Amino acid sequence: MDLKSTSCKCGSNKDYKDCCGLYISGLKLPHLPEQLMRSRYTAYSVRNIDYIAKSMCGKAITGFNIKEAEIWAQQVIWQKLEIIATSLASKTKGFVEFKAYFTDNQQPHILHEISEFHFKNGKWFYVDGVIF
Repeated sequence: MDLKSTSCKCGSNKDYKDCCGLYISGLKLPHLPEQLMRSRYTAYSVRNIDYIAKSMCGKAITGFNIKEAEIWAQQVIWQKLEIIATSLASKTKGFVEFKAYFTDNQQPHILHEISEFHFKNGKWFYVDGVIF
């Protein structure tokens, strides 16, 4: 698949190259937690686990295993992302509630989470999440 000319997986209805592709390639930094959330979903969809790892800090990165994540990403098919709510608690802390729809071993799943993001050193990071 040529991601340079396809719709972005995050559901924005924009081209990948004009949406999450800018963040995943490193051309731009997400300015809001929702942008980081969408780009992380897209990175999982296109199996860019390096981006996932680079966009985490704190509790989220503790115990994160890149090899296991790569293996899991090979068997998962991401179908859609639904953003339910976003909020900024402060200039350095934000939340995104979302549902990510996917199949794993041909079984449908929905990941419903409220993700927590922190702004550090000029960049947003995923730090934790509460799964429902």
